Amino acid sequence: MSAESIQMPDVSGWKGATLPRSAKTPRHARQAVRRWLAGSVAAVESNALLVVSELVTNVIQHVPTGVQRDWVKVRLGFADDFVRVEVIDPGTTRSQPRFKPLRQGSTKRRGRGLGLVADLSVRCGTHIAACGDRIVWADLAAGVPDAAQEAIQDIGDSVHARPRMRPLSVRPSQPAGLTAFRSR
Repeated sequence: MSAESIQMPDVSGWKGATLPRSAKTPRHARQAVRRWLAGSVAAVESNALLVVSELVTNVIQHVPTGVQRDWVKVRLGFADDFVRVEVIDPGTTRSQPRFKPLRQGSTKRRGRGLGLVADLSVRCGTHIAACGDRIVWADLAAGVPDAAQEAIQDIGDSVHARPRMRPLSVRPSQPAGLTAFRSR
């Protein structure tokens, strides 16, 4: 997985919340995302819950606290074939997040979260807004079932197979100031 230049697809229908920063913030973020994705494909909801939890937890663990720094914003945007999860924080002078999984077999107890985010997303990245806030985002496939899965669903709802996701195509070019990563 490496950094690459990508065209940022349009996202509309944003839902968002500003949450007070505390140990409960990841749980509150998951509750909000679950509400916003009610009725969606189970795999999309499951992936979005894990992604938002990991991104918010990173803010709690790595972004310094202080005056005017007691918040985390969570946003969910919708496109035709993906859902974008964004977590916005007050920014930090530390290095940018690394969407790199640990080596296989690593015994480290921490550092796996952004690797999971990269594995679950079609693309993910980070950038600093003009106001200094950091935006970390991940695009999740909207869960288009393949033809075999559709056939199984037509036979009857007694079969509960997880839908397979179709990867999105990524076109070159990207706005200035964005760092993006493509997984897989």
